[in-house]
Amino acid sequence: ALNADALALIEGFATYLHSRPDLRVEVQGHTDDVGDDVRKLELSSQRAQAVKAALQTAGIAPSRLQAKGYGEKKPLVPNTSDAARQRNRRSVFVVL
Repeated sequence: ALNADALALIEGFATYLHSRPDLRVEVQGHTDDVGDDVRKLELSSQRAQAVKAALQTAGIAPSRLQAKGYGEKKPLVPNTSDAARQRNRRSVFVVL
């Protein structure tokens, strides 16, 4: 489930997208390096889908959105500590 901070960020991004109807976005889901690869890919995909659904709820057309899970393939930082792993569990907006 998305927390209040995430929902506020998503709503702000949706406002931006409403002002730029020409933009298409890929929502990327990411995980840390803990656990089995299949589960991490599934979790990252679910993370991206949840953000995509929230953008759609905010009025962004599904045709403007893609969601893709990358598992642990694109870490933001090395997974060398609990704090670093937490930073790698995220969703990212990429304008296409």
